[in-house]
Amino acid sequence: PVVPLFHANSWGIVFSAPAMGTKLVMPGPKLDGESVYELLSTEKVTYTAGVPTVWLMLLQHMEKNNLKLPDLKVVICGGSAMPRSMIKAFDDMGVEVRHAWGMTEMSPLGTVGALQSQFAQLKGDAKLDVLQMQGYAPFMVEMQITDDAGKELPWDGKTFGRLKVRGPAIAGAYYQVDKQILDENGYFDTGDVATIDKYG
Repeated sequence: PVVPLFHANSWGIVFSAPAMGTKLVMPGPKLDGESVYELLSTEKVTYTAGVPTVWLMLLQHMEKNNLKLPDLKVVICGGSAMPRSMIKAFDDMGVEVRHAWGMTEMSPLGTVGALQSQFAQLKGDAKLDVLQMQGYAPFMVEMQITDDAGKELPWDGKTFGRLKVRGPAIAGAYYQVDKQILDENGYFDTGDVATIDKYG
């Protein structure tokens, strides 16, 4: 994983790898395209996570040197949305891109993007449209969008609202802060604006 040690790495990936019985490869201090390529290639990494800037440097290095990563199957992207052109570049290599969104208050995962069964046969632009989305709430995370008055808004893929989340791993308070951070229904306001479609 090429993700922050005190966020997704320490609370998620380092536990997920041994839970699944897989090897965990850490990148060290060099995150340039060449170093990341050498690590992924040498260690035969199949599943990795990082931010778009890391993946951009990797793709540029690979294109410049006509390189391949035949073992790589999945790239998780967080921190910001991966540009469509990068998603296409990975897709052309046979690598699945999955967006992941979250925040420290969520310990840390809020959504994960993966092609669900209803989208599995999509190709070309239709597939890229779905892969650009941030994904679905994982098990035990509930989401809603509301207006500024707290009224829940429809999941129609068009209506934008305040994104709120709740679940057992979502913070209920801040250390040494008395202010209530959950609404009357136990939802945490992420501070983000989102739209949710009928698939979630």
